[in-house]
Amino acid sequence: MNLLEKLKQPENRKLEFKREIPGKSDLLKTLIAFANGAGGDLIIGISDKAREVIGVEDPIALEEKISNMVF
Repeated sequence: MNLLEKLKQPENRKLEFKREIPGKSDLLKTLIAFANGAGGDLIIGISDKAREVIGVEDPIALEEKISNMVF
């Protein structure tokens, strides 16, 4: 399923949209829930309500930040 198809889906236990990276504890709770279930997709840079693609400024730095939080 590509991103445009996912944007049409409602949020559920396997799909979460966030406008920006959530706080550390909220982010880790979501990732742990995905890990304990059947996996999932956390898509950052999407407004929750309007499903508007906002994007992120520096995806490489964001990936590093998330990796460090998980570690």
